[in-house]
This record gives sequence, C-alpha cells and structure tokens, in this order.
Amino acid sequence: MYICICNAVKESDIRDAVGAGVSCFKTLSKNLSLCTDCGSCGKKAKQAFHRALAESGASSNVVSIDAMSTAPVRRIQSTIKVSASATHHQKCIKTIL
Repeated sequence: MYICICNAVKESDIRDAVGAGVSCFKTLSKNLSLCTDCGSCGKKAKQAFHRALAESGASSNVVSIDAMSTAPVRRIQSTIKVSASATHHQKCIKTIL
C-alpha cells in the first residue's frame, strides 16, 4: 500500500528501512523523503513506522511516548539506554514532542 503518493513510498519500504536498522522517524523521513512535498502522508507514515518497529521487535532501543502520559519529558529521556546513539534518540524525542 502506498503511504506517500508524491514520492511513491510504500509501507513495505518503511518495513525494509526498519529492518535495515532505522529506529527514528526523523531518519526514516529523511532517507525515504517522507513528508517533504505536500505533507499529507505524515500520519500514515508514522503509524506504519510504529507498526514496523513493533513487528520487528526493535522497540528495545526505541522510546515509546504515551500521548496521555503526564510524565515530564526529562523523565522519559532518562529511560534511554546510554549508548553512542543516545543523543540521536533524544533529538528524535524532541522532534516527536
């Protein structure tokens, strides 16, 4: 199924990117040129991305944010495992929020 008509991005392209190690929507968006033209694919692209992460089991190094959560952002960020890519994940969290 096409997610982005402007750039001919399919849901399978998103699954392939996640399978190749992409764990941040900002990175996915940049790599596949999602949300760069008309922007109407944003919601479906994010849903497909989160589905692909869940299916791949890659959620262990991805922070999930509950929209109904009242936890402060600094508390959510403190749950990120300290690694070389921790700064990258923090930037992704700020982008999502």
